[in-house]
Amino acid sequence: MTELTRRELLSGISLLGFGAGLHGQAAMAGAHADWVPGDDNTQWRNMIRMQMSTQPGDVPWWYTGRIYAQVGNEQPVHLFNLEGTEIYWVRPLADGSFSVSARTLTFFRDRDTGEMLREYRNPFTDQVVPVDANRLGGKDGAVYSAQGWRYVDMMPADQPPKPFQIEWYRSGDTVWMTSSRFSDILPQPWLEAMTVFAPLDDFLDANVPSLRTQFTSTYLSPWMRWLDMGDRAGHLVWHSSGRKLASADEIPAEYRQRADAEYGGLLTAAPDSWD
Repeated sequence: MTELTRRELLSGISLLGFGAGLHGQAAMAGAHADWVPGDDNTQWRNMIRMQMSTQPGDVPWWYTGRIYAQVGNEQPVHLFNLEGTEIYWVRPLADGSFSVSARTLTFFRDRDTGEMLREYRNPFTDQVVPVDANRLGGKDGAVYSAQGWRYVDMMPADQPPKPFQIEWYRSGDTVWMTSSRFSDILPQPWLEAMTVFAPLDDFLDANVPSLRTQFTSTYLSPWMRWLDMGDRAGHLVWHSSGRKLASADEIPAEYRQRADAEYGGLLTAAPDSWD
Protein backbone atom coordinates (compact mmCIF):
# COMPACT_ATOMS: atom_id res chain seq x y z
CA MET A 1 0.00 0.00 0.00
CA THR A 2 1.29 3.48 -0.89
CA GLU A 3 0.02 6.13 1.50
CA LEU A 4 1.51 9.14 -0.27
CA THR A 5 -0.83 10.84 -2.75
CA ARG A 6 -0.90 14.34 -4.17
CA ARG A 7 -4.11 15.05 -2.30
CA GLU A 8 -2.68 13.76 0.98
CA LEU A 9 0.43 15.87 0.56
CA LEU A 10 -1.80 18.92 0.54
CA SER A 11 -3.39 17.82 3.80
CA GLY A 12 -0.25 18.12 5.87
CA ILE A 13 3.47 18.07 6.31
CA SER A 14 6.38 15.79 5.68
CA LEU A 15 8.82 17.41 8.03
CA LEU A 16 12.24 16.09 7.27
CA GLY A 17 12.85 13.99 4.27
CA PHE A 18 11.78 13.86 0.66
CA GLY A 19 12.93 17.46 1.00
CA ALA A 20 16.21 19.19 1.62
CA GLY A 21 16.12 19.98 -2.09
CA LEU A 22 15.48 23.22 -3.90
CA HIS A 23 15.71 24.59 -7.40
CA GLY A 24 19.16 26.04 -7.99
CA GLN A 25 22.76 25.02 -7.82
CA ALA A 26 24.25 22.81 -5.13
CA ALA A 27 25.67 24.81 -2.25
CA MET A 28 27.79 23.80 0.73
CA ALA A 29 28.17 27.16 2.51
CA GLY A 30 31.02 28.29 0.29
CA ALA A 31 34.26 28.62 2.24
CA HIS A 32 32.84 26.50 5.06
CA ALA A 33 32.82 23.43 2.82
CA ASP A 34 36.48 22.61 3.36
CA TRP A 35 35.76 21.11 6.80
CA VAL A 36 32.74 19.04 5.68
CA PRO A 37 33.64 15.33 5.28
CA GLY A 38 33.98 14.09 1.72
CA ASP A 39 34.68 15.85 -1.55
CA ASP A 40 32.47 17.71 -4.02
CA ASN A 41 30.99 14.41 -5.23
CA THR A 42 30.31 12.87 -1.81
CA GLN A 43 29.47 15.72 0.56
CA TRP A 44 25.76 15.24 -0.16
CA ARG A 45 25.94 11.94 1.77
CA ASN A 46 26.28 13.96 4.98
CA MET A 47 22.68 15.06 4.49
CA ILE A 48 21.67 11.38 4.55
CA ARG A 49 23.64 10.94 7.79
CA MET A 50 21.95 13.99 9.33
CA GLN A 51 18.37 13.15 8.39
CA MET A 52 18.49 9.39 7.94
CA SER A 53 21.29 6.79 7.77
CA THR A 54 23.63 5.40 5.14
CA GLN A 55 22.75 1.89 6.37
CA PRO A 56 19.40 0.05 6.17
CA GLY A 57 17.17 0.08 9.24
CA ASP A 58 14.45 2.19 10.81
CA VAL A 59 15.44 5.79 11.59
CA PRO A 60 12.60 7.31 13.65
CA TRP A 61 12.03 10.96 14.48
CA TRP A 62 9.61 12.39 17.05
CA TYR A 63 8.50 16.02 16.94
CA THR A 64 6.05 18.53 18.38
CA GLY A 65 4.93 21.94 17.21
CA ARG A 66 2.27 24.55 16.61
CA ILE A 67 0.06 25.40 13.64
CA TYR A 68 -1.01 28.95 12.85
CA ALA A 69 -3.50 30.33 10.34
CA GLN A 70 -2.44 33.33 8.27
CA VAL A 71 -5.04 35.37 6.40
CA GLY A 72 -3.84 38.42 4.51
CA ASN A 73 -2.13 40.92 6.79
CA GLU A 74 -4.15 39.90 9.83
CA GLN A 75 -2.42 38.71 12.99
CA PRO A 76 -1.67 34.95 12.76
CA VAL A 77 -4.03 32.72 14.75
CA HIS A 78 -2.64 29.83 16.81
CA LEU A 79 -5.09 27.06 15.89
CA PHE A 80 -3.73 23.94 17.59
CA ASN A 81 -0.58 21.94 18.27
CA LEU A 82 0.85 18.79 16.74
CA GLU A 83 2.78 15.66 17.68
CA GLY A 84 4.16 13.25 15.14
CA THR A 85 6.70 10.74 13.97
CA GLU A 86 8.58 10.43 10.71
CA ILE A 87 10.41 7.16 10.10
CA TYR A 88 12.88 6.38 7.32
CA TRP A 89 14.39 3.24 5.89
CA VAL A 90 17.26 3.86 3.45
CA ARG A 91 18.53 1.24 0.99
CA PRO A 92 21.95 1.85 -0.63
CA LEU A 93 21.76 1.16 -4.37
CA ALA A 94 24.47 -0.31 -6.57
CA ASP A 95 25.21 3.03 -8.26
CA GLY A 96 25.94 4.75 -4.94
CA SER A 97 22.54 6.41 -4.59
CA PHE A 98 19.95 5.71 -1.87
CA SER A 99 16.33 4.60 -2.13
CA VAL A 100 14.19 6.01 0.69
CA SER A 101 11.02 4.55 2.18
CA ALA A 102 9.27 6.82 4.69
CA ARG A 103 6.19 6.88 6.90
CA THR A 104 4.80 9.96 8.68
CA LEU A 105 1.96 10.02 11.21
CA THR A 106 0.92 13.30 12.86
CA PHE A 107 -1.77 13.82 15.51
CA PHE A 108 -3.19 17.20 16.49
CA ARG A 109 -3.61 18.51 20.07
CA ASP A 110 -5.67 21.25 21.69
CA ARG A 111 -3.50 24.34 22.07
CA ASP A 112 -4.66 24.96 25.65
CA THR A 113 -5.33 21.54 27.22
CA GLY A 114 -2.89 19.46 25.18
CA GLU A 115 -5.53 16.79 24.61
CA MET A 116 -5.54 14.96 21.29
CA LEU A 117 -8.20 16.43 19.03
CA ARG A 118 -10.97 14.27 17.59
CA GLU A 119 -13.06 17.24 16.51
CA TYR A 120 -12.36 20.94 16.26
CA ARG A 121 -14.40 24.14 16.10
CA ASN A 122 -12.95 26.08 13.19
CA PRO A 123 -12.73 29.73 14.37
CA PHE A 124 -13.10 31.01 10.81
CA THR A 125 -16.29 29.09 9.96
CA ASP A 126 -17.60 28.36 13.49
CA GLN A 127 -18.23 24.80 12.30
CA VAL A 128 -17.24 21.72 14.32
CA VAL A 129 -15.28 19.42 12.01
CA PRO A 130 -13.79 15.95 12.55
CA VAL A 131 -10.01 15.96 12.85
CA ASP A 132 -8.00 13.58 10.69
CA ALA A 133 -4.49 12.44 11.53
CA ASN A 134 -1.97 13.35 8.86
CA ARG A 135 -0.53 10.29 7.12
CA LEU A 136 2.17 10.34 4.47
CA GLY A 137 4.61 7.82 3.14
CA GLY A 138 5.50 5.24 0.60
CA LYS A 139 7.77 2.32 -0.20
CA ASP A 140 10.92 3.39 -2.05
CA GLY A 141 9.25 6.73 -2.71
CA ALA A 142 12.37 8.79 -3.39
CA VAL A 143 15.95 8.41 -4.59
CA TYR A 144 18.86 10.54 -3.40
CA SER A 145 22.08 10.71 -5.43
CA ALA A 146 25.00 12.99 -6.19
CA GLN A 147 22.79 14.67 -8.82
CA GLY A 148 20.03 15.53 -6.34
CA TRP A 149 16.72 14.00 -5.27
CA ARG A 150 13.64 12.85 -7.09
CA TYR A 151 10.25 11.35 -6.29
CA VAL A 152 10.01 7.97 -7.99
CA ASP A 153 6.34 8.07 -9.00
CA MET A 154 5.44 11.76 -8.84
CA MET A 155 8.07 13.14 -11.22
CA PRO A 156 8.22 12.37 -14.96
CA ALA A 157 10.88 9.80 -15.80
CA ASP A 158 12.68 12.29 -18.06
CA GLN A 159 12.76 15.04 -15.44
CA PRO A 160 16.23 15.37 -13.88
CA PRO A 161 16.69 15.20 -10.11
CA LYS A 162 16.29 18.41 -8.17
CA PRO A 163 19.73 19.59 -7.00
CA PHE A 164 20.43 19.96 -3.30
CA GLN A 165 20.88 23.39 -1.78
CA ILE A 166 22.46 22.98 1.63
CA GLU A 167 24.41 25.32 3.88
CA TRP A 168 26.74 23.99 6.60
CA TYR A 169 27.66 25.88 9.75
CA ARG A 170 29.56 25.06 12.93
CA SER A 171 30.06 26.70 16.30
CA GLY A 172 31.71 25.18 19.35
CA ASP A 173 30.84 21.49 19.51
CA THR A 174 27.78 21.76 17.22
CA VAL A 175 27.27 21.58 13.45
CA TRP A 176 24.06 22.43 11.66
CA MET A 177 22.67 22.05 8.18
CA THR A 178 20.20 24.58 6.81
CA SER A 179 18.09 23.76 3.78
CA SER A 180 14.80 24.67 2.18
CA ARG A 181 12.52 22.98 -0.26
CA PHE A 182 9.95 24.06 -2.78
CA SER A 183 7.99 21.78 -5.06
CA ASP A 184 6.15 22.72 -8.23
CA ILE A 185 4.88 19.21 -8.96
CA LEU A 186 1.91 19.36 -6.60
CA PRO A 187 -1.42 21.04 -7.37
CA GLN A 188 -0.30 23.85 -5.06
CA PRO A 189 3.34 24.61 -4.17
CA TRP A 190 4.58 24.55 -0.58
CA LEU A 191 7.76 25.65 1.16
CA GLU A 192 9.76 24.41 4.13
CA ALA A 193 12.82 25.97 5.79
CA MET A 194 14.64 23.54 8.07
CA THR A 195 17.76 23.37 10.23
CA VAL A 196 19.20 20.08 11.55
CA PHE A 197 21.79 20.03 14.38
CA ALA A 198 24.40 17.37 15.26
CA PRO A 199 27.48 16.94 17.51
CA LEU A 200 30.50 18.21 15.59
CA ASP A 201 32.80 15.31 16.55
CA ASP A 202 30.34 12.72 15.23
CA PHE A 203 29.73 14.69 12.07
CA LEU A 204 33.45 14.91 11.27
CA ASP A 205 33.75 11.12 11.53
CA ALA A 206 32.58 9.97 8.10
CA ASN A 207 32.30 6.39 9.43
CA VAL A 208 29.28 7.30 11.60
CA PRO A 209 26.30 6.25 9.42
CA SER A 210 23.52 7.97 11.40
CA LEU A 211 24.11 11.11 13.45
CA ARG A 212 22.40 12.06 16.73
CA THR A 213 20.43 14.99 15.44
CA GLN A 214 17.70 17.49 16.33
CA PHE A 215 15.78 19.76 13.98
CA THR A 216 13.54 22.79 13.81
CA SER A 217 11.37 23.59 10.81
CA THR A 218 8.87 26.15 9.55
CA TYR A 219 6.49 25.06 6.82
CA LEU A 220 3.91 26.92 4.72
CA SER A 221 0.98 24.91 3.38
CA PRO A 222 -2.55 25.28 2.06
CA TRP A 223 -5.50 24.73 4.41
CA MET A 224 -5.79 21.13 5.52
CA ARG A 225 -8.70 19.43 3.80
CA TRP A 226 -10.55 18.56 7.03
CA LEU A 227 -10.70 22.23 8.10
CA ASP A 228 -13.31 22.63 5.32
CA MET A 229 -12.18 26.14 4.41
CA GLY A 230 -13.39 25.98 0.81
CA ASP A 231 -11.91 28.78 -1.29
CA ARG A 232 -11.19 31.02 1.68
CA ALA A 233 -7.93 32.94 1.16
CA GLY A 234 -5.03 32.16 3.48
CA HIS A 235 -2.61 29.42 4.43
CA LEU A 236 -1.13 27.54 7.37
CA VAL A 237 2.22 28.04 9.09
CA TRP A 238 3.60 24.95 10.83
CA HIS A 239 6.51 25.30 13.25
CA SER A 240 7.97 22.07 14.63
CA SER A 241 11.01 20.75 16.45
CA GLY A 242 12.14 17.25 17.30
CA ARG A 243 14.97 14.76 17.43
CA LYS A 244 16.13 11.52 15.89
CA LEU A 245 15.44 8.57 18.21
CA ALA A 246 17.54 5.49 18.89
CA SER A 247 14.44 3.37 18.25
CA ALA A 248 10.65 3.62 18.11
CA ASP A 249 10.63 2.49 21.76
CA GLU A 250 11.45 6.10 22.69
CA ILE A 251 8.18 7.43 21.24
CA PRO A 252 5.91 8.65 24.08
CA ALA A 253 3.39 6.12 25.39
CA GLU A 254 0.17 8.02 24.58
CA TYR A 255 1.22 8.46 20.97
CA ARG A 256 2.24 4.81 20.65
CA GLN A 257 -1.04 3.62 22.14
CA ARG A 258 -3.10 5.57 19.62
CA ALA A 259 -0.88 4.49 16.73
CA ASP A 260 -1.25 0.86 17.83
CA ALA A 261 -5.03 1.11 18.29
CA GLU A 262 -5.92 3.05 15.15
CA TYR A 263 -3.09 2.61 12.67
CA GLY A 264 -1.94 -0.95 13.12
CA GLY A 265 1.15 -0.01 15.08
CA LEU A 266 3.05 0.71 11.86
CA LEU A 267 5.85 2.65 13.49
CA THR A 268 8.31 1.37 10.92
CA ALA A 269 9.32 2.23 7.37
CA ALA A 270 10.69 -1.19 6.47
CA PRO A 271 9.89 -1.82 2.79
CA ASP A 272 8.06 -5.06 3.63
CA SER A 273 5.67 -3.16 5.93
CA TRP A 274 3.77 -2.07 2.81
CA ASP A 275 3.33 -5.64 1.55
